[in-house]
Amino acid sequence: MQTDRRAPNTALTPDPQLLTRLAWECRWMDRARSQTLAEQVLEITEAQSDEHALARASALRTLAWQAKWRGDFEATASFCLQAKQRVDPTAARAILVDVYSLLGVIHYSAGRRDFAGRMVQRGLNLLDESVPAEGHVDIHITRSTILRYRGRMEEARQALEVAWDHASGAEKARVEHNIARAHIHDSAAAKAAQHAETALELGRRFNSRVILPYALEVLGAALIQQGAADKALPHLEEGLALARTEGDRRACCQILKESGHAHHLLGNPQGALDHLTEGQAIAKEMGYPLWLTAFSEALGAIYEEAGEYQKAALAYKEVVALQNAIRD
Repeated sequence: MQTDRRAPNTALTPDPQLLTRLAWECRWMDRARSQTLAEQVLEITEAQSDEHALARASALRTLAWQAKWRGDFEATASFCLQAKQRVDPTAARAILVDVYSLLGVIHYSAGRRDFAGRMVQRGLNLLDESVPAEGHVDIHITRSTILRYRGRMEEARQALEVAWDHASGAEKARVEHNIARAHIHDSAAAKAAQHAETALELGRRFNSRVILPYALEVLGAALIQQGAADKALPHLEEGLALARTEGDRRACCQILKESGHAHHLLGNPQGALDHLTEGQAIAKEMGYPLWLTAFSEALGAIYEEAGEYQKAALAYKEVVALQNAIRD
């Protein structure tokens, strides 16, 4: 007589700590898997929130990070606030540093640089040796961006140098694309192109599907600044296709703005209007004052050149209103 030696039909519960670590580690190259794993952590720990508070906070941090990069600022804020409520600050410095950096981004995107600066300072105050290198990179890049928008370029460059010193792997691609952006702000187009090409090379090497659209965008912007709008367009088209595939509305906005600029310079006003009005519609849907200002300004210039002065006046009026709403 044979004995049935089959194992009982019991399902093993995945380890939340392992899942949340995997979700965070794959965030640059596989956005869908990263989000799915983080959501799975929330599902399996829902009834054990106290026991797995750190895992839940980390999963919420991952979901906030993904939401920020795809341009869903409302979800970013919600996930950040939930993560903050889940943990003791002394036990979760790394998570909270990232959370404050994310909150900084959504505040400066909304024109509230005052709030953004406060969030970043809270994150900086938490930095110590227990915070992984990528946490240092993220908070210093956010700080650099706020400083750049405030016109404090020397401090912005210093913050990027600190980020560079901590960066490795896919993080290097991110820092390089921000360095390129700072050079564009300084009208140093050749240096911007060099760093953008490095960001693109690193992005491809590490398959960073988050950074690649931005690297392509900033390379396009650098080429436009060099007077090579025709060479910029293929990079911008590639970046836009990738951003759409990844569902990244934030990247779409920035690429459409540069594409509109390129078409305008190449004597294609209709192409410029098509790209700029599409980008403006996305920015409005997102609630993205930072880029709504850029789109309104660009559209105003095109309408003015075409002699459509009423449309130009309305666009410039929107620029003034958006700029007046900025709080430093």
